[in-house]
Amino acid sequence: MAKKKRNTVVNNIDSVNIEIDYDKLAHAIVNANKKTQYDENAEYSSSREWMKFIATCLLYGFSILCLLTSLGLFAVGIKLTFEFNSAEYKPLIEIAISIIGAFFLLLLAAFTFLAAKDLDGEQDKNYVATVFSNTMSMFALIVALIALFKEVG
Repeated sequence: MAKKKRNTVVNNIDSVNIEIDYDKLAHAIVNANKKTQYDENAEYSSSREWMKFIATCLLYGFSILCLLTSLGLFAVGIKLTFEFNSAEYKPLIEIAISIIGAFFLLLLAAFTFLAAKDLDGEQDKNYVATVFSNTMSMFALIVALIALFKEVG
């Protein structure tokens, strides 16, 4: 059998003088980054826009629902206040619960409205996808709670 010949690498470099133009390098990196971001935005723009539209509509709708519910609870609290009989303390507790609940629903409406307004101007596709999945899970939780507490009848 014949012996295999080994390839040997010979490095006879005594000195290397490399001059790097850092301005050109930085400019090339920035241009490559812009081109990459442009290509990613073009590829995902339609799906991101749909996710942003659906999540924003759901957040605005939830904000309006919370606002209307809080106004209804305020109305119930005011109605119970006018019908208050000093002999019973049960309506006093209902008044307090309805007004406190209305206040918290009003805060929730304000926060969801601000979240929807913030989402309108967002350009990061990962952030939009995260908000979309969080919004969908929040509404799934609400539907599950309604189904749990709804009387079958």
